Amino acid sequence: MKKPVTFLFTDAHVVEEGFLELINNMLTIGMVPSLFPKEEKGGLISQIDDAARKDNCPENDEAKWAYFINKC
Repeated sequence: MKKPVTFLFTDAHVVEEGFLELINNMLTIGMVPSLFPKEEKGGLISQIDDAARKDNCPENDEAKWAYFINKC
């Protein structure tokens, strides 16, 4: 079940300017690109493999990664 989420962020939370780019990505596209190295993605995909098949997700890594991101 999806629940509403509130994100409170003030200028006091900005430790580095680069942090704003990460926050912007999270808010606009729902994820932070390059958050996980390619080596870790395979392990994460394998953990959701059964659930992805059950939800008729296509059998390719890109689709399964998108499924994982959507579930997160």
